[in-house]
Amino acid sequence: MSLLSWLYGPMGAGKSTIARTLAEMCEKKALLAATFVFSRTASEERKNGDFLLPTIVSQLLQRFPELADVTLDAISVEGDLFERSRSTQLKRLLIEPFRILADKNRLLPTESDSHTSFGCLTGSARLIMIDGFDECEDIATQVELLKIIADASLRLLHPFRFLIISRPEAYISSAFEDKLVTSHPNKVRLRIHLNNEPDAETDIKHYVTLEFDRMRSEHPHRHTLPFLWPPIGAVETLVQRASKQFIYPSISIQFIWKNDDFPLRSLESILKLDSVQCAEEKPLALLEELYTFVLLKVSPKYLDIVAS
Repeated sequence: MSLLSWLYGPMGAGKSTIARTLAEMCEKKALLAATFVFSRTASEERKNGDFLLPTIVSQLLQRFPELADVTLDAISVEGDLFERSRSTQLKRLLIEPFRILADKNRLLPTESDSHTSFGCLTGSARLIMIDGFDECEDIATQVELLKIIADASLRLLHPFRFLIISRPEAYISSAFEDKLVTSHPNKVRLRIHLNNEPDAETDIKHYVTLEFDRMRSEHPHRHTLPFLWPPIGAVETLVQRASKQFIYPSISIQFIWKNDDFPLRSLESILKLDSVQCAEEKPLALLEELYTFVLLKVSPKYLDIVAS
């Protein structure tokens, strides 16, 4: 994976589903450094670009406690740090703390047990993932953040991998072609267009199958599932209704996970939707029908199924 990657595709292409799955996989393997999700419909903190860097730094401090003293020193020395430019914040709160720890590490005697005590300087590359990047409320801020992240990906001493996830907005594409992003060596950038992936149906089938397997071992009501579950044809039905877009199976899977009913009955309800008749009436009837069904059935505390 390149130092900076951009995963993009239209609404419904499965970007957020991929993001959640990737974050869970990296978390289990201790390879997740930080995540941030922009959203225009959420709180101010989720749509304002000023909150991105402090949030990432906060999560990194939880992952790497040894950074705390150095980072807090920077904040105490510059009381107005969070009012300064984003590039300055990144330099003081992220790039310089790693460099200071590296200098301290080099000064330790090589025979000392603590010579490699700073875990933030060693180990496998860790992922910093930013989803919904295009939902940051200001376009100029998005472009600035992208350039700052591209620069940081080369200057950070710990091996991090940045993943930007968004819709295929022209200004983000232009920013990826900017000299500041493209002039660095070692393949800084990688672009992944979901609509260009020839194996979309295979990927969706793999995702649905894995989720059903996980339900059999982790769902709160897994004890109610018969030995042969899901029923024959269920996976293929969801893949067919997906039309090479992740949104239909993603909502279906989340509904089965979060609905208060047993997973067997939740899946049966989705499979019984009168999709053929609806599909003839409207191009988006399959998805509209599913949304309506979920809104009517799901508990209010789980409305994030359709909000996301």
